[in-house]
Order: sequence, then structure tokens, then C-alpha cells
Amino acid sequence: MLHLIRTFSVIAIILLFSSVVYGQTIVESDKETLKYIMSVNVLVEDLNPDIEEDGLNKISIQTDVESSFFMEDIKVLTEHEWLKGKEYGNPFLYVKVSNLKDESGIYSYFVTVKFVQAVHLVRYPKIICLAPTWESTGVFGTVGEDNVDSIRIDVKDQVDEFINDYLAVNPQE
Repeated sequence: MLHLIRTFSVIAIILLFSSVVYGQTIVESDKETLKYIMSVNVLVEDLNPDIEEDGLNKISIQTDVESSFFMEDIKVLTEHEWLKGKEYGNPFLYVKVSNLKDESGIYSYFVTVKFVQAVHLVRYPKIICLAPTWESTGVFGTVGEDNVDSIRIDVKDQVDEFINDYLAVNPQE
């Protein structure tokens, strides 16, 4: 019972630290904000050093995401291309794995994926800022320290959610 309470406490803490509040969109659905996006940069947030020591690493996640895009013919911008503004609106897919390890070696984690792009403020259109316009449903989980690499499956599921919405509004020819 104590382990269950501790796990729920950890999940609540992760949610508190990983959530971002942003305004409601005026479009019919978040996926509508993905229309006419021709290429995307991928940004994977740095991971907690503990989880990297136990076998999950940022490079593997980055490679998984880019491979999923490649398989669906979605062009991935390099960081250099993104910084030069090769795609109007500087869009990027932000991938974050928040996690906390307890003393018994169990990780509680939360995976979220957000699509961020330049937007104009309605009240003052001259102002342009980067803002998330699409967000995955997110997924919570727990995993032992000897199996942290399995979190990549949850990341893939969240990225697939993005790809499905992207392809729904940008059908491949």
C-alpha cells in the first residue's frame, strides 16, 4: 500500500512539473494547426542522469522519432536548417520524458509530445511567438531500472499520435 501511495505521489509531482498551460485554440481541432507544415525539427529534452545510467538515452529517442518521420515521408529539419528558418514558422516537435526513481529502483514517468510553432497574437498581430499548438494525450507509467529502454515504446506511441494527426491534414500524394 505504501508503494502505491508513493507511486501516485511521484506521478502527481511529475505532472505538476511537466505541465504547461496554454490558451484554447480557435480552430476546430489541434490537428488543424498542422496544415501546410512541410518539415519539422525534433527536439528531445535532456533526460535525468539516473535514467540515462540505467539505459535510456536521448540519442535513441531522437533516432526513433526521426525514423518514424522518415517512414512517413515527413521531412526532418536539422538544427542548423531550423535555426536558419528553412520552414516558415520554425516548427518543432518537442519530446519530453519526465521521470523520478524511487529507492527500490522503480521509475515513475510521464511522456508528452508537443508541436510548437510561431503564432501571431490575435490582440496584436505584429507580435509573433513560439507556442504549442498540438499536444499528445501523454502517458504515465512505471518501470524497473533494468527495463527503462521500454519507455521508448510509449514515446513512439505519442509520436505516432502526432504523425496520424499530421497526415490527416496533410495527405501524402
